[in-house]
Amino acid sequence: SDWSSDVCSSDLLPDGNRLAVIGNEPGKLVRTYIINLDDNTLRPVTPEGTSAIIASPDGKYLAGANAKNDVVVFPLSGGPARPVPGMDASYVPAQWSADSRALYVYRPGEVPLQIFRVDIATGKKDLLRELVPADRAGVVSIAPVVTTLDASEFAYSYYQTLSVLYVVSALK
Repeated sequence: SDWSSDVCSSDLLPDGNRLAVIGNEPGKLVRTYIINLDDNTLRPVTPEGTSAIIASPDGKYLAGANAKNDVVVFPLSGGPARPVPGMDASYVPAQWSADSRALYVYRPGEVPLQIFRVDIATGKKDLLRELVPADRAGVVSIAPVVTTLDASEFAYSYYQTLSVLYVVSALK
């Protein structure tokens, strides 16, 4: 197949035969595509201007955001995105649960950072854990977050400001 795209991010789907990529074709907005590695075919999964990259363990969905940045799931079999109830643009998906029925989500910028398990069908949200560095002094944000499918292990980055220098001149 002869296609070209500027790829921003990618992830191998659980079947090992497909690759989800976020990119754009020349002159078009970013979106998510599925590349079938057996025959090198390319198929768009999300509308232009939207993206999703986190594949469910059962290989049926990708988690991402719609045009309003609300958390949604995109069925890989086709059809429209399914909004996750109660997940507005303030939430970011970190990972799927092992049973593909829930997402682990968080709100970037919160300190401590709360990790929730949210059922994708009902929106039922349960607090799983709070993440905070051992030294909280000057921590202004915690993100991004990655976790295992059972949410037993987490890795995250944080931004910390320990000092600020102000220079005042021309005072009398």
